[in-house]
Amino acid sequence: MAEDNGSSVQLFDRVARVLVSLPSGSFSDTDPSQNTLIVGSGDDAGDPGLRIVVKITKTSGKDPNTSEVVIYNLAPTTRAKLQAKGVRLVVEAGYRAAGVQRIFVGDARTIDHVREGPDFKTVIKLGDGERSIRYARASQSFAGGSTVAQVVDHCAKAMGLSLGNVGTQLPALGKVLYNGWTAHGAASTELERILRAVNYSYSVQEGQIQILAPGQSIAQAITQLAPDSGLIGSPEMGSPEKIGKPQALKFRALLLAEARPGGRVHLKSDRYDGIFRLRKVSHSFDTRGGDWYTDMEGIADSTVRVA
Repeated sequence: MAEDNGSSVQLFDRVARVLVSLPSGSFSDTDPSQNTLIVGSGDDAGDPGLRIVVKITKTSGKDPNTSEVVIYNLAPTTRAKLQAKGVRLVVEAGYRAAGVQRIFVGDARTIDHVREGPDFKTVIKLGDGERSIRYARASQSFAGGSTVAQVVDHCAKAMGLSLGNVGTQLPALGKVLYNGWTAHGAASTELERILRAVNYSYSVQEGQIQILAPGQSIAQAITQLAPDSGLIGSPEMGSPEKIGKPQALKFRALLLAEARPGGRVHLKSDRYDGIFRLRKVSHSFDTRGGDWYTDMEGIADSTVRVA
């Protein structure tokens, strides 16, 4: 479905699984080979695995992306392990022909086991980078002549998450701080504060720090989205986030695992034809039926034809 190679993906035979990372003391332990349970897997043809119902909301803002994951009929021993503090989930989904992709990483906020008729339903509410954002601390003073990049590098590393695109953004953050800078407090707050001073912002996407300038997109292939490649219904123009800001176009597709805030989509519909930079992405699916959807909001990132 990526525009750069003109390939298409068969949008059927869907697969999803959840990796449960047990507490390790790290803010960023998402290696499925380490200290991890794999549940709800339907990787083998003909094996649907456990029923999983997922709702995910991602934005390009500083607040954690959120998800609610419901898993049915986990084994009692697995339910017991989930009660430990510091559990992290990795949600992967996609199509068997192309393989699954990671669409969410989050720290458990709450985990509830509920009896529903003959079934046990485990409801897990999650925040992406939640524990880091709440608990990681930064504490360092920078002398006059230090740069914004030095402060950003310190605060990002203090968060204890994967650094994402931090390294590639640092060369653009060379502004000199002639009066110095003190970073003391929550590492997430200090990172947001120094970036705001130079009109940048950060978010956490799948457990990785993402830093962007206004209007900047992430380094990712532009996805082609049209009625014959997953677009559902007609895109609709929404309201601007703030007065004076551009309006966002809202559109829906069959599950588009690669969609993420800061990414770009080349949308081709009966009315619109152009590239849109995504500011909000929501995924929803149920492995026991129904449609698997991705809802998106995007700002025009190029000249857009409007019929």
